[in-house]
Amino acid sequence: MLPIFANNLLKSEEVECKLELYFEQEKISIYSIRNEGEEKLELEKFLEKFPSNSEYKRDIDIILAAIKKIIRNGALERYFKPEGSYGDGVGAIPIEGNRLRLYCIRISDSIIVFGNGDVKRVKKWQECPVLSQYVEQLKKLQIKINKSINSGKTAIDDNEKLTGVLKFKI
Repeated sequence: MLPIFANNLLKSEEVECKLELYFEQEKISIYSIRNEGEEKLELEKFLEKFPSNSEYKRDIDIILAAIKKIIRNGALERYFKPEGSYGDGVGAIPIEGNRLRLYCIRISDSIIVFGNGDVKRVKKWQECPVLSQYVEQLKKLQIKINKSINSGKTAIDDNEKLTGVLKFKI
């Protein structure tokens, strides 16, 4: 079953989403996406899909360990597997050895935006409708974020947080 926002993306309708601060610490600001009409952030929905007592316990443990490493050291490029187009910042954790993929946009060493993810049962994410929707949403969102930063509507403040416009139609 496709996520709710995916139905709108398939119809080529624009969907409004908002970036919300999920977690912050000295070296990192973690954001997640809240799609219009949704109660939960995409990261929360991902974590609820795969509780720690599920068959994917090992996979979730690997993802949580990767997130802890990011919190400790920052969102360094080496912690992400590129998933979008070259240089667009769309990636996944973990890098390898896992059945689950959690997709994100790495904006800088200090700012990351988590989307959603799912079980990767195919060789390439493009072969799976659910994974494709998550990656495509992030690719479109990254373009909007870059345009907004370049125009000055969105900024990165001295505390390495996003300020200004954080709502986007994709």
